[in-house]
Amino acid sequence: MKYKKITYALIIICILIYSGSSIPELGRERLIFYEELKKSGVTNPTDLVLTHFSHIGNLNVEGEILYVLDVREIIPAMAAPRGLNKIVVFNRSFELLHVIRYVNERPLRCDGNTLLLFGYLDIRLANGVEGNLLIFSNKGKEISVDRIEWSELLPNMRLERRKLR
Repeated sequence: MKYKKITYALIIICILIYSGSSIPELGRERLIFYEELKKSGVTNPTDLVLTHFSHIGNLNVEGEILYVLDVREIIPAMAAPRGLNKIVVFNRSFELLHVIRYVNERPLRCDGNTLLLFGYLDIRLANGVEGNLLIFSNKGKEISVDRIEWSELLPNMRLERRKLR
């Protein structure tokens, strides 16, 4: 009898925990981003296979929320997989603002209006300047580039926007 009560109590606790979970909401958000990627024409399903996409975070640019996605596609049936890597930026209405191609400079995190990258990226939009910080302005329409030294970043530290050149 005692074990029966404990079993029922555990079942009720599990139901309460999972009913308050945001897992379905997160799954729905991912599906929305995937559908918007397809609609925008950023992905190329006829020639490439989408192997990875993730929502890196949100930028807040002058009150405008921007969604930052990391997208990787490969050419199928190659011995050594090759493909395209892209940072995709949408506004809250899912208008495509930027598609930034990269090789190894993956996006890491968003902080305010700044996106931190792993490695220095050369951005044509910013007159060919290299850097690991993409700074968005004009409601996300403009991008400038800056640098920050990894030794100056501690875990969970906000990105400093000072010039290091």
